[in-house]
Amino acid sequence: MNSIQTLDFLTPVCNVRQEVRARYDALTLEVSYDQLYAHVASKYSCHEMALAKHFLLPPSFFDAHVRPGVLSNTKNGKALAKRLLTLVDTLEQATALCFLAMLPYPKPLNNFLEEAAFYYRRFDMLKCKHAQMDDKMKSDRKRGGYNRHKSNRTVKRIAIFLLRSMAPEGMWKSKAHAARTISPYLCEFAKKHRLSVSKSEETWRDNLLNLMRENMRANQAFQRHCRPRGTSSAGHQHQG
Repeated sequence: MNSIQTLDFLTPVCNVRQEVRARYDALTLEVSYDQLYAHVASKYSCHEMALAKHFLLPPSFFDAHVRPGVLSNTKNGKALAKRLLTLVDTLEQATALCFLAMLPYPKPLNNFLEEAAFYYRRFDMLKCKHAQMDDKMKSDRKRGGYNRHKSNRTVKRIAIFLLRSMAPEGMWKSKAHAARTISPYLCEFAKKHRLSVSKSEETWRDNLLNLMRENMRANQAFQRHCRPRGTSSAGHQHQG
């Protein structure tokens, strides 16, 4: 085979490899595509049967070279590794087919390249699926945030209503007294209506104390139904 024939033979293989490399580089991993190709060449060169029969070996590059770095250098390493595994494995198989296509074998060159293209198109479909999942998660988080905001507003209105309606005849002794009395009802209300702000009674008590300190309407509702300082329950009733 002369140099022109060799060039004609290698060009389509190189073109497919460039497609695979571009997708691998888009993953922005610490391990380069050249290392992936060297791994594939070494693995197949050591496996005489795969080399002779041109069949694909199971992917192994991710576990050997990529996973350790992902797990150690990222906050959500396990989740990211799970997502990258299939993507990198797919590109390894496409690279292996490009490598095998350059070896003498009766199978037509285009068959190898079509199979390699099948793998990198599968990579594209996986990336598209991941993008759709990410969009759904963002939408769910946004909707969840809106629901929590709406639930919080509902609970605030209920809390202010209860500060007025549940005030005992002797009035509220203190904010702590009001919070202790009302928090079980808020907790029950949230559970009954399956609000996204369901919490324990203790948490409701703390939240209600903060609400009376920071929310003007809640503070006014408490002040109108609280016992004046230094006044006993009997004394307050007598004044009334």
